[in-house]
Amino acid sequence: MGNHVHATLCDLFSLMPIEKRTVETAKSLLRKNWRRYRIGFRNKADEKRWADRALAEVTRFVEEQDTTVTPLMLERPVEARIVDGLVLRGRVDRVDKLQDGTLHIIDYKTGIVPENTDWTQLELHAIILSHCTCNTVVRISFFYLLSGEIASKRVHEEDLSRAKWDLLSVANRIRRERNYPPNPGIACAGCDFAAICPAKHDGWVETGLTELPLWRDSSDASTTD
Repeated sequence: MGNHVHATLCDLFSLMPIEKRTVETAKSLLRKNWRRYRIGFRNKADEKRWADRALAEVTRFVEEQDTTVTPLMLERPVEARIVDGLVLRGRVDRVDKLQDGTLHIIDYKTGIVPENTDWTQLELHAIILSHCTCNTVVRISFFYLLSGEIASKRVHEEDLSRAKWDLLSVANRIRRERNYPPNPGIACAGCDFAAICPAKHDGWVETGLTELPLWRDSSDASTTD
């Protein structure tokens, strides 16, 4: 469901002239994207439930937000060499270029608003853009489409320095690591290697974690998207 919503918003903001960016157009784009990939639902009722939720999120967004803006980036893969031997890759949902030339990174979330916001993802995106563009990232935001809420934070140089230090520390630990034990969690729901995971020999499969259907939006299974 999340992929369809992301694709629809990308298609919507790509439309010109901007007068085409209406609620009805957004609904039509969502239906088109939905028809392209309808695999993984339990049954028709389950598919309808997710489709109705996606339709509500897209409709609310167009009704409440400014769709006349033209983002600098939409659903774009980005990467940068942070230091020798370390390339950081990501994919930004949306980047707006502000009037003063600075950048605002926006990440769409189709799930519920978490109790605590983890800014790591967007701080890493800001680090990438600071390396591969001439513009400064000054703001990062999570846009929660289900509720219409926005969590936004102004980015300072010390924030990116801390995030970069944490990134380098993790990279060094990975380089030194020789054993990679399984770490079961909610991400296992969409793992391509769950069937051969060593954790299943420890009775983990019986806990039901791997029973989570692959269609399930991770945002619905926890507090984050």
